[in-house]
Amino acid sequence: MYAKENDFEISNIEKLANISNSLINKKTVSVVTYKKIFEDLKSENLEFIDLENEVEISNPKVYIVPGKKSDELLLKPPVYLGIGMNRGTTLIEIEEAVNEFLDLHGLDLKNIKAIGSFEAKSDEVGLLEYLEKYGFEENFFSEKDINNLEEEFSRSKAEEFFQIKGVAEPSAYLLSKYKILFAKKEVFNKKITIGGAI
Repeated sequence: MYAKENDFEISNIEKLANISNSLINKKTVSVVTYKKIFEDLKSENLEFIDLENEVEISNPKVYIVPGKKSDELLLKPPVYLGIGMNRGTTLIEIEEAVNEFLDLHGLDLKNIKAIGSFEAKSDEVGLLEYLEKYGFEENFFSEKDINNLEEEFSRSKAEEFFQIKGVAEPSAYLLSKYKILFAKKEVFNKKITIGGAI
């Protein structure tokens, strides 16, 4: 029910029965995820295991993370991408960069909920063609939207050119539900930056 309500993809669904039985029988289930996601779970008999400091555990496990491969029950939350690019970047170049990002992080295009960028990129033909081709809405953020964020982001050329904190990371962060930047900005083909958040 939690996965359905939050639009999470369920992988290894054959593992669900063991988890359900454990919860019904009041046994502890370990949830390996980020703290913000665990706090959103409103259920008893759940033990939080920090994804970044995972330890060996004997309890049945559930992973709630994007892109992980696991033999355990895995819930994949929707992913939000932020994209920055040089002027004149083509549809094909953006497709290649997004596909490379997805491969790097064990994701599929179906895991992407939304894509965003800085408002100065709202006339980029290649980006607009990409959004239209794959059925994504246009999400463009203003200088104020980005600079009002209190978070620290990776250094970006956007600071020099637009006096903003960045494009890829802040855009992904602004779109996301949990405000967890799981993938810091990566550069593809020396002209496209992509960051990922959940």
